[in-house]
Amino acid sequence: MKKYKICKACGQENGLDEFACIYCDGMLFDECKEESTQTKLKLLVDEDFPISIESGDIVGREATGAKLLALMTTISRRHAKFLFVNGKWYIEDLDSSNGTYLGSVEHRVHKRTEIKDKDTIFLSRSVEIKIEIKGV
Repeated sequence: MKKYKICKACGQENGLDEFACIYCDGMLFDECKEESTQTKLKLLVDEDFPISIESGDIVGREATGAKLLALMTTISRRHAKFLFVNGKWYIEDLDSSNGTYLGSVEHRVHKRTEIKDKDTIFLSRSVEIKIEIKGV
């Protein structure tokens, strides 16, 4: 089980040793939360090269998945964040230049949005990614 503190202001996960939120400098809850590591998320940009995701991972050209995404210029350096909260996976766009989309390029993600097994997301309008969640 991975343990973390939740920020009172922005709701982001922070390490147990943090006193203030690393995202917004807000106060952290004293109590800790536990996260099940039994559920695994994979991003399938290419069937041969899946990107394994853990809660809190940021995907982009200079983040998780960089080996595969580095040359995709429509993807931001820090494009989207993935979170596992209360047994569900979420995606959150990080104000990327070309957006994050769920299901089709018509449904832009503006805030933390739940994702499910077999969903399709788009990082920018040109990079289609299939979601694979194991252990649900």
